[in-house]
Amino acid sequence: MNRLLAAFGLVALGLAPLTARAAEAEFTDHLCPTTTQPVREFNRLSSNPNSPVDQVIAAANHVIAIYKECGEQLQSNALSGANTGRSTAEVSVTAGAEGLHYAQVRQAQFHFAIGHIQRMLGNYFSARDALQAALDLVKVTIDWKSPTQTYYRSNDVNIGSGSSHMSTPSDISNYREAAVQIRDAAKAEMAKLPKSAGGTQ
Repeated sequence: MNRLLAAFGLVALGLAPLTARAAEAEFTDHLCPTTTQPVREFNRLSSNPNSPVDQVIAAANHVIAIYKECGEQLQSNALSGANTGRSTAEVSVTAGAEGLHYAQVRQAQFHFAIGHIQRMLGNYFSARDALQAALDLVKVTIDWKSPTQTYYRSNDVNIGSGSSHMSTPSDISNYREAAVQIRDAAKAEMAKLPKSAGGTQ
């Protein structure tokens, strides 16, 4: 039996931390181009009340896998000194650990989406696992420190939207603010779980 989003009150999903302009069909990720189509497919499914829930979850998992691959590639490119044709600003953002942080924060956003869906479906242990995965991913970015130097910090809180950048000194990740928002949202979502699944209800 297909479970549809509308049947569980899951249309729009209430995913405040999710992606840059999540409702836009023409989402584009300039730092991880291979994720553009998978994210668009997730957006299409999650905005349609007649979408089977299992398809939405599968689409989110696919996006997570692609962002994981992208993060590994960005880190590898930085370590090898590879130039992929990106602009100076984009290379600065993705250099070293920052590329990995970006991809991990994006993965966490979709783990949060899955956790929210699973909680609404009453799959509390699956929800807990997804939310914990989100928390584990953003912890890396939140805790990361670097010797003070110049980074390119986004002027746009919507990461992954091809936003402009400005140079600013910092010893924390460019993506720490987004990571903190996801952490807080995931903790709030987890608190709604029954005590037996690690929540407070």
